[in-house]
Amino acid sequence: MVHSPGVIVLYTLGMRAEVSHWMESAQADRDVAGTLLRARRFSHAVFMAHQAVEKALKATVLAVTREYPPMTHNLRLLTERAGAPVPAAVASAVLRLGPHYTASRYPDAADGAPESSYNREIARALLKDSDLVLGWATGLISREAGDRT
Repeated sequence: MVHSPGVIVLYTLGMRAEVSHWMESAQADRDVAGTLLRARRFSHAVFMAHQAVEKALKATVLAVTREYPPMTHNLRLLTERAGAPVPAAVASAVLRLGPHYTASRYPDAADGAPESSYNREIARALLKDSDLVLGWATGLISREAGDRT
């Protein structure tokens, strides 16, 4: 049982299923990011990489803390809420990916068309960052599942 401000949350089988659903969705988004990279839709690939990381971090918050993650797109905040030490490489990957939630989609955030703000090298590097964060999240979730059985 975990105590939140005025709320008691029990980690239930339903929560475990929800963690799995978040991670399945994260992996699907990462797969789409790879497809978009190959299709040379670099800004879209970066956005989907951000989405994959966001969902994986939300799954991690739920699995580790047994609390529902905040409704945010802020990767740094989600990482801080994960309830586990964050390796420096993962923290750096999160910081690199963070700004691309808006910059990859909106001309006013990208100082022009987002499509012209990204190339294969940038997109590939950010997808590698997303893979690093997804791997870390998957490891944490697996350890939590093992600890609770």
